[in-house]
Amino acid sequence: SSGDGSEAAEGRPGSVSVDPRQRRLIGIRVGVVERSPFSHALRVLGRVAVDDTRLYIINAATSGWVMDIEPATPGSLVRKGEVLASFYAPELLGAQQAFLYGLNTVDRLKEQATTPAPQLDSSEVSVVQYRDQLTNLGMGSAQIEEIARTRERAQQVRMVSPTTGIIIYRNIFPGLKFIQGQEFFRIADLSR
Repeated sequence: SSGDGSEAAEGRPGSVSVDPRQRRLIGIRVGVVERSPFSHALRVLGRVAVDDTRLYIINAATSGWVMDIEPATPGSLVRKGEVLASFYAPELLGAQQAFLYGLNTVDRLKEQATTPAPQLDSSEVSVVQYRDQLTNLGMGSAQIEEIARTRERAQQVRMVSPTTGIIIYRNIFPGLKFIQGQEFFRIADLSR
């Protein structure tokens, strides 16, 4: 060859040598490798989706009737603990009465200096069970604490948002009679 480095390339495995006349015929240009700025725009179709691990679904924990709804519609931002709606459930009265009775019993036993510790422990366990019944009806811890503090029954269960996020689905209306398991809201935490 003619001193353009092709002799050195011939001895290496996988190398190909092309003489200068053939390079000119097929349009190959040889140049010095150097760094230079480069940018290229690539436009593609895509889809933004909610992270399924941060999607919260609010279902009916029992059967009942929707009483009030806050103006929380799809696209609305809601904060954790914000009231979305309230409902009435037939079991609500009995569960609250049992809870209040249990709280009053524990208070009465604590006032008596002669109350055996096992009896007090048993009454406190009962209060925890009554609290769980209210939770199973869909009542949030803030509302249960309010009942315990005021010792007054609530007429409705307040449905609250479990997270700060955007409502992406709503299927709830005032006066709606619902059954256990019915889906009311889907809330997406879009922080990630």
